[in-house]
Amino acid sequence: MLYEINQYPGKITCCENINDFFDTLVLGDFDGFNIYATIDFWYDNEQSDLSMECYAEFYGRLLKSITLNKVHVF
Repeated sequence: MLYEINQYPGKITCCENINDFFDTLVLGDFDGFNIYATIDFWYDNEQSDLSMECYAEFYGRLLKSITLNKVHVF
């Protein structure tokens, strides 16, 4: 995973427009404790062709952990 991320020039940044962020976010089923999601990476404030699969675990309303599973190059 780090190989794909490090091959891109520039710096990983946040998406500046919240609507663009939510347009690329895909959430799986939430069972009350865990959720699977995919989201695009942003480099130098621009959307890249990298996306990541991650798994978030919650304890009530608190985020307990996020695990990055895979990075995809499109």
